[in-house]
Formats: sequence, C-alpha cells, structure tokens
Amino acid sequence: MQALIAAGYTVFAVNPLQAARYRDRLAASGAKGDAADAHMLADMVRTDSHQLRPVAPDNAEAEAVKVVSRMHKTLIWERTRAVQWLRHALRDYFPAALAASADLDAADTLELLERRLIRPPPPG
Repeated sequence: MQALIAAGYTVFAVNPLQAARYRDRLAASGAKGDAADAHMLADMVRTDSHQLRPVAPDNAEAEAVKVVSRMHKTLIWERTRAVQWLRHALRDYFPAALAASADLDAADTLELLERRLIRPPPPG
C-alpha cells in the first residue's frame, strides 16, 4: 500500500462493512469472489469516492512505530520458539523439571534450570 502511495496513486481505505453493504446493493445473491470483489471495489471508488477516506502516507514517527512493533512481535516469536525448544529438550533429558514448573519462561524457573543444568552443584 505504501508503495502505491509513494508511486503517486491515491489509495482509499474501505471499511469491510461498507464494502459488504455496497455488494448487497449490486447483487441480491451476495456471492463473493476475487474478480467480483475487485470489480465491486473499483465501481465503489469510481462512484462513491467522495464517501471514502484516502490513506495518507506515513510520516517518520509512524514508520518508527512500525519498526519497533515488528521487532517486538519478532522477539515474542523468538521467545516462544526458544521456550518450546527448551520444553522439548527437558521432556527428553530432564522431565522432572517440567513437573516442577509449568512456566518455563519465568525468571525464577530459568535461574533454577541454569543452576541445576549449567552450573551443577559441586560433588560431595
């Protein structure tokens, strides 16, 4: 969408409910399809563009928010992947740890696992 705006095209935001109501005006069957939806949206912009809101290009602050939110989402996915890997490894090698704590990404659980697995107690 931003590429179209940058290329000089006017892009309109269409509310899905607004599009559904427009579709109902055109076809009694309410049938949907990609080609029919594209035709309906083009007709909607042609005849009712005065009722649609053009999408404004993003400013630098909005782009920064997008970057930060994408990074946040990526970090959540990576944490989830790491916890799933840890759960799988513990199931194979140390199932008692799974029985002791269900919340594997809690700070106290990770500290306990680190002390038990990475720095085992000295013999004796």
